[in-house]
Amino acid sequence: RVPELKTLKNRLHLDVAVTDVALATAEAIALGASLADDVYDGGRWQVLRDPEGNEFCLLPPELS
Repeated sequence: RVPELKTLKNRLHLDVAVTDVALATAEAIALGASLADDVYDGGRWQVLRDPEGNEFCLLPPELS
């Protein structure tokens, strides 16, 4: 955690390659992430937000 709230773009954006996007999404949500479908909802990868609001992507191997 950082003391200040997010007010601008991410300090860092991670693209994480996973073998099963749906499973990795469920696991990330169970750990506190939330869907960021307002950023991208196209279905080829999943955009999520960490508990502080920073976006990150889960990508299938063919996109990584």
